[in-house]
Amino acid sequence: MSSAAFDLERVRTGLRTTLLGETLIWHPSLDSTQEELRRLAREGAQPGTVVVADTQKAGRGRRGRTWYDRPGQDLLFTVLMPPGMPREGLVAVALGAYLAEALAQETGLPVMTQWPNDLVIGPAKVGGVLTEVQGPTYLVGIGLNVKGQATEVAQTVGRAVTTLEAALGRPLSREDMLAACLNGLARAHAALVTADRSPVVRKFSEFDALRGKTVAITGPQGATTGQAMGIVASGALLVRTGPVVTEVTVADEIKVREA
Repeated sequence: MSSAAFDLERVRTGLRTTLLGETLIWHPSLDSTQEELRRLAREGAQPGTVVVADTQKAGRGRRGRTWYDRPGQDLLFTVLMPPGMPREGLVAVALGAYLAEALAQETGLPVMTQWPNDLVIGPAKVGGVLTEVQGPTYLVGIGLNVKGQATEVAQTVGRAVTTLEAALGRPLSREDMLAACLNGLARAHAALVTADRSPVVRKFSEFDALRGKTVAITGPQGATTGQAMGIVASGALLVRTGPVVTEVTVADEIKVREA
């Protein structure tokens, strides 16, 4: 299945995995790739199926936030991951790390992951990951700013936002970025289906944008500040406040304090 607006054959050429992307579905517009693939999963879609959209009318980020996209410039897709990954917070955290690695390798840019689910270049957000349980596995939704500038998005969301092209200074293909992301997600799956969590924790530490930074945490017990110190095997973030080290779960809210 292909389209003049999005070359699915180019994506297939860039795949280095048979785990994901055997079925690629492109739509010029959807309410949400996440909801469309959820519907297809109920109808029997096979693990590894990928739904891509040129724009979303009701895209969502973490905790129900609106995801703003720019038609024809951003990469918006959801993957039905194969089963076997654990039901724990480490999954969402790990996917971000392997995606950051894949994009860094593909572009040469210093893409990092900001716990729990943002992709960043320096202080600016370039993408996000939404992970939701679907039966025995997960739906993994990705929004990635690829082309042009993202000034209008930054003004809308009130934080620094960039695109891969703006950071790199040359044109990029959304199709190539999708292939790179799927290759990265396949590597994440391979790491997460094993019992040993240490390689995943090490991978996260390589691409951890928060380590050593002062962060502000808002959670069920109120607000605290401290120094981010990486993650533990459950995916929780370690934050040191004086002599006390706290584990912050993915369910909590985290904000990076301006230096």
